[in-house]
Amino acid sequence: MEYNYTKRELNIFGLAVGLATLIFMGLSVFLLSLLKETVSLFLIRILNLIVGFVLIGYGVARIIKLFKKKNQIYKN
Repeated sequence: MEYNYTKRELNIFGLAVGLATLIFMGLSVFLLSLLKETVSLFLIRILNLIVGFVLIGYGVARIIKLFKKKNQIYKN
């Protein structure tokens, strides 16, 4: 909305984003189903741990940023 797109442009953008997600997820599932026999359970657990730590770290960073922003508002 901030770039003053027309309704038609927003519809095209929404359709493109939706299709990109569908295509990406579909290809991911297809490729992973081909590779599932070659990937060990240990590797999957390690990757899950890494993703979990990244997500937790991102959440903590966002919370810290939010608190810093609120503190700056109260100081002014």
